Amino acid sequence: MARNVSASFSGAADAAVIYPALLVDISLADSTIYLWTGYGDFVYNSNTYQGVGHLGGVSEVTETANVEANGITLTLTGIPSSLIATALNDARQGKTVSCHLALFDSSETLVDVADDVFKGFLDVPTINKGSPNSSISITAENRLIELQKSRERRYTDQDQQDLFPGDVGLEFVAGLQDVEIKWGGG
Repeated sequence: MARNVSASFSGAADAAVIYPALLVDISLADSTIYLWTGYGDFVYNSNTYQGVGHLGGVSEVTETANVEANGITLTLTGIPSSLIATALNDARQGKTVSCHLALFDSSETLVDVADDVFKGFLDVPTINKGSPNSSISITAENRLIELQKSRERRYTDQDQQDLFPGDVGLEFVAGLQDVEIKWGGG
């Protein structure tokens, strides 16, 4: 898939030395966590990304010429067992996850960040408990997965009220079922 990247990003990609990093935004039940593949904290776009270094992993992001919903797997290792409950309680299936590619120059200064390399929805986490540390793997489905979901919509007043409370646009639809309407002057 062709991507539109800025001139600074394109120039940095052609440089002799670049340092790529992945920025990951994960929406949880009541908050969003920000992680990146470097070390320490990194502030970008008013968000503080926590470095996971070699403790984190992201599977290959694949794209094909076909319209397919290819997902990714996010893995975080070295987690104290006490934090497993937090991960299980806050991760929600269907919440969003975004991955962005950042490029740093030879002096490790941020050059630019590309738009979403991957954007999708969280699935159920997999916990591998160990002593004293554990790992969490969670798959994220591509947003194209939405194309496979059926849309259950009805043109009823109740369905309209569920989406737009107070809207009376479909209030009389049920009464129109058996109405005979004569068109013309005959």
